[in-house]
Amino acid sequence: MTWELELLPEAEDDFDRLPRREQDRIVTQLAALRDDPLHPGTRQLSGNLRGGFRARAGDYRIGYCLDEAQGVIEVWAIGHRGRFYQVAERRMKS
Repeated sequence: MTWELELLPEAEDDFDRLPRREQDRIVTQLAALRDDPLHPGTRQLSGNLRGGFRARAGDYRIGYCLDEAQGVIEVWAIGHRGRFYQVAERRMKS
């Protein structure tokens, strides 16, 4: 099954601010997520981010949730690992 991929506006903004090389890595990882959103290398988040998942793309992280009934991957954050979790927590609260 191929999942539908939805980037929230905040995630699109995150993506647009990345260097081109990192954008290419993110696109590759997003393509892999469409085929298998729980492939090795992804992790379920815990604590305040419970219910979400993250995937690695080099030093960057992609935060997303799954709507299994609709077959949708909702990407809500993309960012450098040093700031990703702080941004992700703010976005999950809103």
